[in-house]
Parts: sequence; structure tokens; C-alpha cells
Amino acid sequence: MKLSHTFITVDDHDKALAFYRDLLGFTVTKDVSMGDFRWVSIAAPGTPDVEVVLETVGGSPDTTPADREALSALLAKGLLRAIIVAVDDVDAVFAKLEAAGADVIQEPFDQPYGVRDCAFRDPAGNMVRINQPLG
Repeated sequence: MKLSHTFITVDDHDKALAFYRDLLGFTVTKDVSMGDFRWVSIAAPGTPDVEVVLETVGGSPDTTPADREALSALLAKGLLRAIIVAVDDVDAVFAKLEAAGADVIQEPFDQPYGVRDCAFRDPAGNMVRINQPLG
């Protein structure tokens, strides 16, 4: 058994791609549109077998307008999803994202559980933690 997909809700795929693909270096593996719905699958360098699906708010044509509105409100508050990315040099990645104007939540910090990490919000408001093992 292995993890193959996980999902992140976004409200603008192009802005999400500018963050995940252009700044973090993810590769687009699929880009599918079905009516008003679009999902884009991306993979991080070194982990091509695990895809992160950037899905439309509501994720399904079956989602009611009221539920879609509630999900949009939660997304705007940054309360829906999070992702953690492991890197070799968290300080260098932090500097790159900060210089690009990414929304900083936490500057690099040595955590008591053995990683140095930082955190940003992606353009949709999802938290993205970036960490590097200490030692």
C-alpha cells in the first residue's frame, strides 16, 4: 500500500500553479476540466508517484450552492487544508518564497520535535509548512 493522491481546495488554479509549480517546483501531471470544475494534479520533485490534486471549491458537481459557499468561506479563512513539504534548505526556500511575496505565517524556526520549519499560505489560503530535519 502507498499513498497516491491527496487534495487541496483552491479558488484559482492559475494562482495556485504560480505558487506550487513556479515557486516550489512541483510538476503538473494532469489538468482536467469538466464544465465549471477543474482539477490539476501536481507532483513534488522526487515523489512523482504521489500527486496533490488542486481541486475546485466544492470538488464535485453534486455539491450544493450552500455547501460551496460554506467551503469558500472556510477556504478564505485558511481553515480547510494544509500540506507539509520537506526540503534540504528551509532557509533558502523561505527566502525565495518571501522575496516572491508569498504570505508568511511563520519564519524559519527550530522546532522541539526535530525539524526547522516555516509556514506560508498559498494563494487560496491553505497552509503550506516547509521543513528540514535538524541534525
